[in-house]
Amino acid sequence: MFTPLGLGRLALVSAGCAIFYILTGMSLTLGSQTSAGSLQANETYGPIVIDRPGRIVDIRIHVHNLQQSWANVEVELYRGQDRETPLLVLAGEQYHESGSDDEGQWVESEGVTDKRLVLDEPGDYYLTFAVAGGTMDSVEEGTDQTATSRLGVEITTLRGSSALFNRGAIALLVLALLFNHQANRLDLPPRMAGFPDPGRGRQGKGRRHEP
Repeated sequence: MFTPLGLGRLALVSAGCAIFYILTGMSLTLGSQTSAGSLQANETYGPIVIDRPGRIVDIRIHVHNLQQSWANVEVELYRGQDRETPLLVLAGEQYHESGSDDEGQWVESEGVTDKRLVLDEPGDYYLTFAVAGGTMDSVEEGTDQTATSRLGVEITTLRGSSALFNRGAIALLVLALLFNHQANRLDLPPRMAGFPDPGRGRQGKGRRHEP
């Protein structure tokens, strides 16, 4: 059976491990490198320099000047100068629509395509793009807009992912709170915990009345 002191120590250890997890996740984020630029969709973006295996890369793509229109963005990833076969193909949809009704003005939009990749081989990587789209009145009749669309591209290279460390930190903090709560309950005086005070009974039996 755990004593209040033992549970308190477990709470401290859990809290310490949680802090270690948080700091480790922060170190992975602080070691990231971000580059951003604007280009025509028919241009090539790169190089994205990967210096070691297992690098995590976040790609954010924004199609400029979407007003009452939609666009499907297709991204192809190549390694080196080989542009014949892409390593992978990514796709995302962006749109902007606005109007008014009985409740006033409204806007619906999705302006960013986010993708996360893990690149296993060091080297220089490049992105090419294709854009097809149209107005909101012609959702099923898009046209190729690669030559006329302008994109904003943001590339972030991470040392690693902090998601697992963040989840572990939350779990450890919950454990620390549970251990601390149980330690406080066991450490309460008997009367506060709802039990009779054994000391009071012993004092009563030991009393003597003087004649």
